[in-house]
Parts: sequence; structure tokens; C-alpha cells
Amino acid sequence: MMRAFIASVLSLLAVLAQAAESPRMQRLEQSLKAEGAKATDAFWREIDAAGTPLIERMPGRVDRMWVTFLWRQTAQRDATEVGVVGIFNQTPWQSNDVLTRLANSDVWYRTYELETDARAPYAFSWPEGRVTDEKPLRKEWRVGGMREIFRDPRARHEIPEVFFARETPVDEDYFEGPDAKPERWLKARAGVPRGTVSEREITSRILNNTREVAIYTPPGHSKDNGPYAFVVLFDGLSYLYSAAIPTQLDNMRADGVLPPVVAIMVDYIDAAHRQCELTGEPEFGRFIAEELVPDLREELHLTRDPRKAVVAGASRGGLAASYIAVRHPRTFGNVLAQSGSFSWAPKGEPDGALLRELAEQPALPVRFHVVAGTWETPDRMLRYSRALRDLLENKRYQVSYGEYPGGHTFLNWRATLPDGLIALMRP
Repeated sequence: MMRAFIASVLSLLAVLAQAAESPRMQRLEQSLKAEGAKATDAFWREIDAAGTPLIERMPGRVDRMWVTFLWRQTAQRDATEVGVVGIFNQTPWQSNDVLTRLANSDVWYRTYELETDARAPYAFSWPEGRVTDEKPLRKEWRVGGMREIFRDPRARHEIPEVFFARETPVDEDYFEGPDAKPERWLKARAGVPRGTVSEREITSRILNNTREVAIYTPPGHSKDNGPYAFVVLFDGLSYLYSAAIPTQLDNMRADGVLPPVVAIMVDYIDAAHRQCELTGEPEFGRFIAEELVPDLREELHLTRDPRKAVVAGASRGGLAASYIAVRHPRTFGNVLAQSGSFSWAPKGEPDGALLRELAEQPALPVRFHVVAGTWETPDRMLRYSRALRDLLENKRYQVSYGEYPGGHTFLNWRATLPDGLIALMRP
């Protein structure tokens, strides 16, 4: 009963909050009065050709744009509960912003005012159990109940999603503004030599468990060459597929911005293990630094120089990477932390356990590259990422820091990954 009441209030507030008005939608509304259905038919032909969402720069605001999500709905089916799911309202996990019908047409829409350099994933949703031809990507609980999440049939861009579909990666939609930083190394190029990826199961003697690890070796990799710089990444399959690590490393090497790099992508066993292992668990750190890397060093001819070794991750993976480098600086001299969960602390302790640990010990020979999204929870991810930067600078660590207009997603981590690798590994 209470959930239904909250859902109805939030839906009303969501409609009232849609203050951003797309000029194109305003023109369409005027055309509807004069032309009726002909106006929407022409509009949908235009949209089908251009793709969605509709993006318009704001006159007089060079850094702002209107982003309008669109859904076409015939009269035979009810669209009143179709919503857009995203991180544009900074509440990604519970929100579901309902679409509004334009006059009495088949056009349903919602407009947001955003930065022109933003890049973000999105989807549509409706209540669980709706009978449709579209196959949902997954089901999620949102305010008001369980929702089925599905794709935009007119989306311009897509990204492989692994985190929610580890057995069978699926494509999800995203948009990017006209000033989004180009992803220079994302697409495979003709004539660029390609490295090799192998996936294997690795059993840990320290942890007494087995997990998937994907290993990328650069083109021409050989024991006769090297020793090789390397990077260890957590949530490995997401970095492999969603962040396109192999292609990016191939192209970055070809452009001379990185040396030949071996990438060791360590995946999690299940959610429970991830929650435990990626929050500073000492034995997991020992597995990485004292078992995994030494076991692979001879086979892959990995460097012993910590200045050429990076440990990296996003969210809890960024927290784990930081802990591991701080506790094993003879193995890793570099940390790449993307939206690290630096507010984490053991139950019953004040937030920010890692920051307290760093504050209480002498500075170590470890370099940091830290990034966070301006759409992320400002009192958690963003606040603690900035606090870590300030602490590291005060203790005279080498640290580079960046923020991007986006949220807690592998789409944004994919786009910011090259800058981090260059900052830490460029020859």
C-alpha cells in the first residue's frame, strides 16, 4: 500500500519536474494542430533516419543541450507506464521517469537538460508482466515495483554489458553529446597488429577458490622480448568486453602512447565474493600480489619493476586496487581507480577506512590516477574521491585526478581508461 502511494507521488513529481523543453518537440506540437497525424508521420521518418535520443544544443549555452528520449506507441496499446531508466537524475538504481504523451499523438517523450560533453547509458522500462513483442534485457526493482528493462529500437550507440549478464553479454544503449571526448582507440583499425586474448580458470592456494581470468598479450609477445609492463584489472570480463581493453591497447601501442602491455583481467566468482574480496580483504591482496602475479611472471615475462605495474579497477575494484598497491608496493607502483568506493569501512567503523590508513603511514612509492563522475552520489563517490586526491597531494604522492559528466558505469570507465593508463604507463 505504502509502495503504491510512494510510486504515485514520485510519478506525479517526475511529470511536474519535466521543465526542460525541446524546441523540436514544441515545433511538433504546433504542427500537430495544423496537420494532425501527417506531422507525426514526418517526425518519425526524421527520427528513424537520425536515431535516438534527440539531441539539441541550447542557444546561448555552449555547454548545455536538450536530450529527448522518444517512444512511439500505437493507439491499441497503453504507454502510460513506459519510463526511461538512466543516471540523468542522479538516482540510477531506483528511478523510473515516466514518459509524457505529446498532445493526443503517438509520440511519448521525456527531455533532460545536460552537459554537451556527457556520455551515458539508458534504457526503457515498464511494469513486470506486460505482454509485448520486445524481449526485456533483465528485470529490476524500481520505486513502485518490479520493472522489465528493454532497449530503445532507434538508439544510435550500443555497448556490450557483462556485469548484469555474465554468461551471455548483451548490448545496451547509450548516447553521447556533441562535445563528448572522442574515444580515439575504441574501434579496431585495419593494418594495426592485434594482440591475443586467452581465458582460463585459475585456482588460488591462498583463497582456496577458482575464478575466471582473461589475459591479453600484445602483438609479438614472446619470452625473448620484454620484460613486459602489465596491468591487473578487477571485474575482468567487464573490462574485456565493455571497456574493449584488447582493441584499446592494440591501438594505443600502435600510436606510441603506451609500450607493449600485458593485461590480466581478474573476474569475481559471485556477488558475495565480490562484496568481500574487493573491500580491502588482506588475503585477496595476497592472492594477487604473492600468487597470481608471481605464477604468471615467468610464463608472460612480466616486469619486476613496480613502476611499470598497474593495479586497476572501478567502484569496489578501485578500492581494492588502492588497498593492494598500498600493502604490496614492491609489486605495484601504480593505481588506476575509477569511481572508487572510498567511503567504505568495516561495519561499525567511520566511513573512509582507506583514507585513515593512508593518513597514518608514511608516503609510499605509489602513483595514483583517480577519476569520478559528477553525476555520482555527491556525498559518497565524488566526495571521497576528492578527499583521497587531497590527502595524497598533502602527503606528496604523485597523483593525477579527473572528473567526467557521467555516472557509475562501464561506459564512462571505458572512456576514461586510456587517460589513466597513459598517465601511469606512458614511455
